[in-house]
Amino acid sequence: MTSRTIINQTLAILTGASKSTIDRNGVELKNAGIIKSKGRGRNAVVMGAGDAANIIIALLGSQNPKEAPRAVKEYGPLIDIDGGSDETFFSVLSGLLTDGADDVDYVSINRSYPSVEIKFEDGHSQFFEDDTNADYDPLNFAFEVEAKISGKVTTHICNLIWGEANCG
Repeated sequence: MTSRTIINQTLAILTGASKSTIDRNGVELKNAGIIKSKGRGRNAVVMGAGDAANIIIALLGSQNPKEAPRAVKEYGPLIDIDGGSDETFFSVLSGLLTDGADDVDYVSINRSYPSVEIKFEDGHSQFFEDDTNADYDPLNFAFEVEAKISGKVTTHICNLIWGEANCG
């Protein structure tokens, strides 16, 4: 188990994102009641996989900290459109942060159109979209803004939360 500070520091190091931006995302998520936060130092609340998933979704899905809660609410509930399950992106990402993600190549959020791809090292992908947007036509967009993290980032965060022996 780990604290938000350690998760934020690790994400900043591994992704190159500004730690102050990641910290401000966390403050916005805390103020919106999306992640837990109490105390400081030894009294700081312990973050679980769901909290870490929300921090990652905010980082990938928002261009500034004020958008962080919106990003979590927009991208977290996207539904797996490939596997016939009703799994959400949030639940799958939380699972990867619980069980390990050694076989994940990358996680990518499309900011122009709410969709997510988890690409696995064996070449297959898992796609998440809002099922009401089935008529999406990518040709309607002049460009797309995409944010992506390596699967190694999710594995490292899993190790922080649960310990290396517990993360696949």
